[in-house]
Amino acid sequence: MLNAFKKLLNLSSTSSAAKHSSQSSNSNFLTDAGEIVVLLNKLQAAMLPCSVYINNATEKFLSEIIDINVAKNTLTLDELRPANGNALLAECKSIKIVFFFNGADISFSINPPINSLNLGDTKHLFPIPSRVYSPKAKATSNSFDVQTLKIPFEGFSATSKLLVIGHAADISDENISANLAHNKILLERGDLLKKCHIILPGGKQIITFDLILDIVNQPLASNAKTFISGHFENMSNKDELIYEQFIRKIENDDIKKRNA
Repeated sequence: MLNAFKKLLNLSSTSSAAKHSSQSSNSNFLTDAGEIVVLLNKLQAAMLPCSVYINNATEKFLSEIIDINVAKNTLTLDELRPANGNALLAECKSIKIVFFFNGADISFSINPPINSLNLGDTKHLFPIPSRVYSPKAKATSNSFDVQTLKIPFEGFSATSKLLVIGHAADISDENISANLAHNKILLERGDLLKKCHIILPGGKQIITFDLILDIVNQPLASNAKTFISGHFENMSNKDELIYEQFIRKIENDDIKKRNA
């Protein structure tokens, strides 16, 4: 009887461990439809290019998300580059799409397009994915979307000495991303932006820092915005305190909204 009870305890412990292991192994995947849509909207808002891998094709193609329709459960990709990829989509069995966002690869696999529209340019309509690989999706709770706050961002390229202007997109304790007004200034990953500053809501508090770029996405269209993301350098102790207080306020406001 005692031996049987021990076996039962061992079985329960093993089952619990296996369940925990399974949950841990799946922690890099988003399966909640709402969370997936939020992430896709961020990718679209940042105007990030994605790599498109078509089954049995030997080359990689590029595109961007241009629309997300939650009501119809669809996302629309712009025409593929090079252009021969557009025809290959109709013949393929599977497609993998990869974005580089916040220092990590975001990827998902989807079926061939529901429809391809040719209205001067080719657009491809896909179902919204039900599963997205996003290794930092659970670990970036301290990163906040501030695009609605219209926080001005400015800095000087240490290489060209030219001024870059835009608005903050996301902020966290150690990083900031921004959408720049244009992409005429050539920027690369690893570049240094000097004498950067952001003006916090209210217009009275200015945070000054240098920024080392971790991500640079410059669309081909000359009138499209450039997306940059980087980590802070040389922020004064005074500005660090003001910035930290601002981050905590954003965090508390976010918690209140989620608990409302």
